[in-house]
Amino acid sequence: MTQLIVSLITIVLIIHLFLLAVAYGIMLERKVASWIQNRIGPNRTNFSFGIFKFKHHHWGLGQALADGIKLVFKEDYTPPHVNKGLFILAPALAVVPAMLAWAIMPWGGY
Repeated sequence: MTQLIVSLITIVLIIHLFLLAVAYGIMLERKVASWIQNRIGPNRTNFSFGIFKFKHHHWGLGQALADGIKLVFKEDYTPPHVNKGLFILAPALAVVPAMLAWAIMPWGGY
C-alpha cells in the first residue's frame, strides 16, 4: 500500500513538473520572439491581474497562470457536421501514446 501511495505521489509530481516546464518554456519562447521582432513581450503580466496591488511586474511570470485561466474560460466550439465524440476524444488519442513513452522510465528505486 505504501508503494502505491509513493508511486501516485511521484506520478503527480512528475506530471506537474512537465506541465510547469512547458508553460514557462512557452513564456521563454514568447520573450525571445518579442526580442527578435523588437516588440513588447509578456513582461507586463504579473500575479495581480488588476485585482491586487503589486508594486512590480515580476518579469511576466504570471503569463502561464493567465494562459491557464484563459483556457478554462474559453468557449468550447464544436463545428457542425462532425462526430462529436471523436472530435472530443481526438486530442487524447494524440497525447496518450506520447505519455505512454514515459511509462517505461524507472522513476522508483528497484
